[in-house]
Amino acid sequence: SRRVAFMSNGGEGNYDIYSQTLGGSAQRLTDDREKDGLAQWSPVADQLVFVSCRTGKGDAYLLDPATRAVTQLTRGDKSYLYPRWSPDGKKIAMIYGSNENHEVYVMDDPQRPAESLRALTRWSYDDLRPTWSPDGKKIAFYTNYNPAGDQKVWSLAVVAADGSDGITGENLAQ
Repeated sequence: SRRVAFMSNGGEGNYDIYSQTLGGSAQRLTDDREKDGLAQWSPVADQLVFVSCRTGKGDAYLLDPATRAVTQLTRGDKSYLYPRWSPDGKKIAMIYGSNENHEVYVMDDPQRPAESLRALTRWSYDDLRPTWSPDGKKIAFYTNYNPAGDQKVWSLAVVAADGSDGITGENLAQ
């Protein structure tokens, strides 16, 4: 695609989602009093996944740019951040948690968000910025898990996107 999605405050102080084709002008896609950001275009459909603080914390949403219709995907007592489409555009990986402990989650079907949301990690370490492998079978993320237990040392972990590696323990970091 020749378009990008990005967040900007447009010089107004509040962040919204914008889209721009290469060589074109930016088009504002959201206009909410709360911050919108971390947007990514679907690789197969004309829609965006993004995070907004519309509920008072970060939740994931889908945006249809043609109609500006917004659909809330997540509801939780903590923030959902860094949503990323799978290469086939059927699933969304994201993190959920608090400042010191985020877990990686996968939404297997954005049309059934609550029923298809599952934890991919569940341990006492902080996991950030999930990214899909090109074939969609693995998810890589930053984690502060390490054998020495030093919470300031970060590494990259890769796990099976289908959850077959388990959701706890040292197998996640191998």
